[in-house]
Amino acid sequence: MAMAVSYEDRIVHEPSSVPGLLSTAKPDWFSPHDEAPLGYWRKTDGYIILSQYGENGTEKKLDRGFERLGNKYGSYASAGTRTWHPSQDPLYPLVAKGGIVEMPAKQIRELGWHRPPDRSAKASHRTLEAQIQRVMQERVLPREEALLVVAPQLRGVDLTDYSCAACPGRWFPSEAAMLAHESVVHRDAVQSRSIGNAVAAAQAGQSGAADQTALLQIIAQQGELIAEMKARLDDLTATKGGAKK
Repeated sequence: MAMAVSYEDRIVHEPSSVPGLLSTAKPDWFSPHDEAPLGYWRKTDGYIILSQYGENGTEKKLDRGFERLGNKYGSYASAGTRTWHPSQDPLYPLVAKGGIVEMPAKQIRELGWHRPPDRSAKASHRTLEAQIQRVMQERVLPREEALLVVAPQLRGVDLTDYSCAACPGRWFPSEAAMLAHESVVHRDAVQSRSIGNAVAAAQAGQSGAADQTALLQIIAQQGELIAEMKARLDDLTATKGGAKK
């Protein structure tokens, strides 16, 4: 008696058997004569990237500890196809072949793929959502649980999003990231709001020298908070700059 194959296993090992996923044998996804074919690599931090295969490119990446994923997901023409360009949506073939399981939770989180796609979403995000919707229908699951079936590495990960009140539709992966954004992009608004809150807090009490002193202390504290957020952002920027070098 043949054993039933789970949906997850079909996505990973038999993508052509799952409706809506690309078949690895589709001819326009592979160009054996391309001098510099592209393929997927796992970096040392776990992130998945699309980058050159080729002799020199491959040797350099292997020396740096990268893992080549071509045996699972094939290689692709550097010029792309009629319907896909590598530079515009590099992860589309990977996701279409069930490769979302290769990506670390942090990368998925940063891309915002744990959320349903909006109108501006790329094909990779929409394809992932189609896989999630299929699991929802087949297993009668809410989206939150179907997401964990398609991307089990997200289980136990905090998927809380933080939004900026002044930037509708813009999301941040952490409260610190949102505060850093506000302290730079909306600095004047943050300062005005902070002072307004301080004034309201002081007015709630009785007027007098003690209340005025308290108000000044609150304003000073708010100024220190803004300065602290800016310093943290500067540190993050400096750290990223050093990493690129």
